Amino acid sequence: MSANISIASSLPRTIIRGFRDDSGTPQTFEEEALPIHLPLIPLFTQWGPTDDAILVGGGGFSSIFGLESLDATKGFYTHQSAIAQAVMGEGNLVFIRRLLGAGAKSAKLRIGLDIVADDLPTYQRAADGTYLRAANGSLIPTTPAGVQAGHRARWVVKPIVVNVDGDSDFGSAPTSEGELVATGGTVSTFYPIFDVEARFEGSRGNNIGFRIQAPTLNSAIAADADLVDDAGAFIYRFFAVKRADALSTASIITNRQGEQYTEFSLKENVIDRKTEKAFFVDDVLLESYEAANPEEFTGYGPFKKFHVYHANVQALLDMIYALEESHGLINAAVTPEHTINLLTATTVAGVPYYTFRLETPVESSQALVFTENTNHWAREGSDGALGNDAFDAAVASELDAFETGPIPYTDTAVYPFSCMYDSGFSIETKKKMAVILQERRDAYIVVATQAYNADLNSPSEEASLAASLRAHFRSIPESDYYGTETCRVVLMGNAGQLIGSKYKGLLPFTVAFAKKCAAYMGAANGYMQPSAVFDSAPGNIVTEYKNHNAVSKSAQARNQDWQNGLVFAQNFDRNSVFWPGLQTIYSDDTSILTSFFNMAICCNLTRIGERAWRMHTGNSKLSNEQFVDRVDTYLVEQTTGRYDDRGEITPRSYYTAGDVQRGFSWHTDITWASQGMKTVETLTIVAKRADEEAA
Repeated sequence: MSANISIASSLPRTIIRGFRDDSGTPQTFEEEALPIHLPLIPLFTQWGPTDDAILVGGGGFSSIFGLESLDATKGFYTHQSAIAQAVMGEGNLVFIRRLLGAGAKSAKLRIGLDIVADDLPTYQRAADGTYLRAANGSLIPTTPAGVQAGHRARWVVKPIVVNVDGDSDFGSAPTSEGELVATGGTVSTFYPIFDVEARFEGSRGNNIGFRIQAPTLNSAIAADADLVDDAGAFIYRFFAVKRADALSTASIITNRQGEQYTEFSLKENVIDRKTEKAFFVDDVLLESYEAANPEEFTGYGPFKKFHVYHANVQALLDMIYALEESHGLINAAVTPEHTINLLTATTVAGVPYYTFRLETPVESSQALVFTENTNHWAREGSDGALGNDAFDAAVASELDAFETGPIPYTDTAVYPFSCMYDSGFSIETKKKMAVILQERRDAYIVVATQAYNADLNSPSEEASLAASLRAHFRSIPESDYYGTETCRVVLMGNAGQLIGSKYKGLLPFTVAFAKKCAAYMGAANGYMQPSAVFDSAPGNIVTEYKNHNAVSKSAQARNQDWQNGLVFAQNFDRNSVFWPGLQTIYSDDTSILTSFFNMAICCNLTRIGERAWRMHTGNSKLSNEQFVDRVDTYLVEQTTGRYDDRGEITPRSYYTAGDVQRGFSWHTDITWASQGMKTVETLTIVAKRADEEAA
């Protein structure tokens, strides 16, 4: 080839160097847009993951967490569900954290083969090996009647054992004594083959199941006999199914390719040489319904685990093959034992085996059959304890484990929630919300004085609870370094019954507050919506409640509540109440941090400031001046126009003497210049003579 000839040679030729692509352009990095108001909402739900907090909107909530989750007539509904409905109803994204009540468990199913060596009666066969049958459909014994050594078996369901510590033998069950008895008195052995677990905990898992078909050449969609022989493995078809309830008809869950079934083998490394399609059950089954690659993830599959006892499969195949081999039905060149059809005991041509016979439900009520229309449902899934008491206990446990639990809430890049709402937790659980102030300096909490397990608060009870809660949360300062006291808490008074809701319990005014926050600060683009502002009339009027306790109070009582940091509603007119001010528990009335909106904006600026670090850390190319200029430019771009003209933002990145000496650090100050709340009017009515005014 000319390519191997030295360039020093003048041999006439063309040296082809191939294509050079100058058309490509670097991909522009697009940051994820998130709303300013992004609550973390714990819930009891019908379905969904329990090992993560999921960012979701109203449109995708039901597909992940179940249609019954926000139905007030169902057991999953709690006072916190009202917060979720209010916020998602405004199109606001939320982080949903599914919690479980005590005793919740996932539905499971164990299927295995109960088998015994026995003498099997012989029956007449046609030339193609299939059985001849009498007019009534029964098999015709050979003449004279005979028997042959073989295996009698039936597919059965067995329980998955859970010990006193709550550990199950899923995937690790031993073989055990079966229930069949051979002619000579030998007792059968049960071999577990499939252990299946529904994707999530809950009784909904009892309505998820599967079908397995062992297709033959006679099936409506015929089996590929050449593939079976070439691969040395029988190819089965798996159908995932679901139903609304035990009385409903099953429907097929299509796989990720939109197909009704997934083909699989029980033998490892089976690949169709014509298409390079893989078949080994461990590799293809679960992934056909749920992508393992996060970039390909489109939703959760129906099953969490599908365990195959491969050692048992191999032992059974070897045992059956040893007796069946001589009858001429198994002719594969490689691993012929794996071409045995364990599920229906016929060859791929539809010919029954001579020495392996399966019992049917006609012969035994325990016997299972595998067809494209026979469903096998997971069992014993449970929702656990439900209701507000169980929910309160679950939330308390979650807050106790906020730092050390399975979800790294302190990772603000993954869980950039902005707040958490109290919708009526018990007093003990309310106080546990302080951990959010401690561990997430970019998030605030909205705490209600009303508890779900108490009667509607009286005015004096409101005042007492406000003072107690304020004192509790003030124990966590905003900044030890600057000596700034707590401000990231809103104490919300008043409660009642939500108009139009089927939930009959009391709900605090935090539900209405969350709804207004979602409308004003919940846009996915991260910008406040001026049309939904609610720090003055008519936005601050509360109309969602009946039978509430926002009653007339004396000026002295209202002053006490205000000094205790309480946000309370009072009469706006004869027909409505309103919030005269939305304050934090910050005690300095002259500070802009007493305003809820300024506090929420400062929290959002904290998140943006952290994002600025993620965007710029590690840079070793820019000069010191270029670097801080780029950081500030980024901050300006990220904040301009975001906050409804409520103030001005001035970022300043710089180096202290220590930063210069170290060479790897810098400082950034983001100044938020805004107005404080106007809450006090000094009113004077001036009376003058008309002629004096004219003069």
